[in-house]
Amino acid sequence: MKKIAVCLPQDLGGVVDSLPFLMELCECYADENKIEFSIICPKEYTELMEVIPYEIDIYPFDVDKEGSIPGVHKYAVNLKHVYNIDAFFTLPDEYYAALMGLCFRATDRVGYHHLFKKGTLTHAYEVPDTIPSSEKYLRLLDNYFEKKVSRKTITSRRTKPYYQDHAENRYFAVGITSKNNTKWLDPGWWADFFNDFDGERFVFLGSLKDEAYIHSVIEQLGDQNKYINLAGQTTFKEMISIMSYAQGSIAYSRGFGSVSALFKCPVLMFAQSDNDLPNFTVGKSIRFDRTSDRIVMVDRLYKLVDEVRFSGN
Repeated sequence: MKKIAVCLPQDLGGVVDSLPFLMELCECYADENKIEFSIICPKEYTELMEVIPYEIDIYPFDVDKEGSIPGVHKYAVNLKHVYNIDAFFTLPDEYYAALMGLCFRATDRVGYHHLFKKGTLTHAYEVPDTIPSSEKYLRLLDNYFEKKVSRKTITSRRTKPYYQDHAENRYFAVGITSKNNTKWLDPGWWADFFNDFDGERFVFLGSLKDEAYIHSVIEQLGDQNKYINLAGQTTFKEMISIMSYAQGSIAYSRGFGSVSALFKCPVLMFAQSDNDLPNFTVGKSIRFDRTSDRIVMVDRLYKLVDEVRFSGN
């Protein structure tokens, strides 16, 4: 039996960007009769792995508690099921990730070399020029298998509906965060933006620390029945479900926008450059920054929603 393992990045955007890599990796070994895939994933994002339509084993990892050299060694030794593996792919740039492959006694340890990381890898490749993270990870497969992998469109599984009326797809999932907000994203700015929509429902998602900020936006809006504030009230898995059934998504962070894009959900994303957009999006995405005309952007999002709906995708 062949055993393959992958260490994922620690941030949500990085985890989402790694999904095309994971699916292509599974495809590369599709002809193998017996194969075991093990994914080392940040503990807070393990539920996101449920969207992958392959049989994989998920092992949570806490870099804050286990990211030291002794911590990585102890983690690897305790995962006896992953020990003595055939290949280990490290996606993070940090040293702990490459060291993990060594501690797992992987025959092939694959990754991009950064400073002293090179010594822990058997297959160390030059970091490509500035490209989106998802493409960077896929090129790791190109190098290792010495051929260009197919880069198929991602197909993701919806989780159990959080709302009974999910099938109607008549709401927008909203991810706005108070973290690092600048003045142009104050509550009044958001209130003006949402008032540009006509008769839509919005489900606001976020952590408990975002609840007060989102409430300060909603209290400035007209029909309060159109706005649902679920910040701090859902698990990560429930948030994924809400995003997967939405007719559209409005995202401030790349992570939130990327998760929405997994489910062919049109995304209006607040970003400073095109590189911040969900770079493998299955649906459509629109970049929106402080210089954009809000009314024009809302109109473009409506058009994308209609395109996706009538195309049957």
